[in-house]
Amino acid sequence: MSRHRSPSGRSAHQRSTWPVLATGPGAGGAHRATPLSGALTARIIATVVAGGAVAVTAQAVHSGALSSPDVTALLSSGTADTAVDDDTGTASGSQPTDAPEAVTGADVAALASGEVAPAISPDVLRVVSERGADLVASAHQQVDAAVARQAATQQAAAQQAAAKAAEEAKAKADEAKRAVQIVTGRVSSGFGMRGGAMHAGLDIAAPIGTPIRVPLDGVVISSGPASGFGMWVRVQHADGTITVYGHINRSLVKVGQQVSAGQQIAEVGNRGQSTGPHLHIEVQTAGGKKIDPRPWLNAHGFRYQ
Repeated sequence: MSRHRSPSGRSAHQRSTWPVLATGPGAGGAHRATPLSGALTARIIATVVAGGAVAVTAQAVHSGALSSPDVTALLSSGTADTAVDDDTGTASGSQPTDAPEAVTGADVAALASGEVAPAISPDVLRVVSERGADLVASAHQQVDAAVARQAATQQAAAQQAAAKAAEEAKAKADEAKRAVQIVTGRVSSGFGMRGGAMHAGLDIAAPIGTPIRVPLDGVVISSGPASGFGMWVRVQHADGTITVYGHINRSLVKVGQQVSAGQQIAEVGNRGQSTGPHLHIEVQTAGGKKIDPRPWLNAHGFRYQ
């Protein structure tokens, strides 16, 4: 690095706190352009101008919007192809093979101390300014794109999580329905002919007052006195199936009431034509046909003993 010194060996100009932008001697002393005056100074100014792009990128990286590959791509796209001629200080189309070495800490310190007075042409300033503006705009565009990708990813993840939660909730609800214990007792009589007459239900012996729970959601269509059963409750379900609970001791629901799977609707009793406390349960299809309750109960996983 060359310096213009007086015969006494000291600098012929006063030290300044920042390099003076000049194209020739000034009032403060005799400054002359050195190898740092052109390309080196232009690169330093380009670094300062591009600082906005670096700051934008750093903020995006800190917030998680840009990943390491994003930063690498950004820095690669921001590499200047424009070189500055060492002799003229003007921009050329491509980087020459004998380009000056990279800016060092000593170079920056020399400029900052005023020991070197750069001569910067208007063309250099224009190229540096335009390139810096391009870098900042490119950084903003890439940050916006990264933020949009991150938002789309988060939205997709949220939708998947919501769908999974809905499936799990449905599975739990189905499991809860299958786990319904309609009554706790023992089967005392099955479906079929009994004593020369058709027994159209399933009898489950249990103490008076034992809870009776409905296996599926439905609407109460009968609740109260019934011939032969003494008292009963009938519930119609969404598919049209009707379940009947006879010989009950007490009904806990009213006609028209909506009931949920597992809800207690009555108590085991010994009313009507009964030889002992038990629940008589019947299953009637949507077409009005009475079927054997046991296969239907077993198929749905309901428990009754």
